[in-house]
Amino acid sequence: MLLIAFNDSGDFIATFGYRTTKIWNVSTGVLLHTIPKPSNAMPITALFDQEGIKLTTVYDDRTMHQLTLDRGKLYWETKAELEETEDIGGTFYNSPTSIASARAVEKP
Repeated sequence: MLLIAFNDSGDFIATFGYRTTKIWNVSTGVLLHTIPKPSNAMPITALFDQEGIKLTTVYDDRTMHQLTLDRGKLYWETKAELEETEDIGGTFYNSPTSIASARAVEKP
C-alpha cells in the first residue's frame, strides 16, 4: 500500500496500491470498489471532498486525477497536467506534495 485517505466522516477509506485504488466501508470492512490506477505513477497525496463523493489524487508524474464515486461506472478523470513553461537554469522541478480543499465554515 502506497497511500491511504479517509473521507471527512470517517465512513470510507481509499487505499492506493501499485495497480489499483480500492474504496472500503470502514465500519463493515467491505470492499466497495476496485479501480485501476490512471497511470503507472505513484500517488503522493489524496483528498475526499466534503460530501465524500469525489476523490482527488496527485501523482508523482505531475498529474492530478479525480474519481467520482456516485456514478455507475467509476473512472479517473484527468484534472490537471502540471508543466513548467520556462527554464530556470538547472533548476530541478519537483512534484506536488500536498493538496488542499476549500471548506465552508459555519458561523456560530
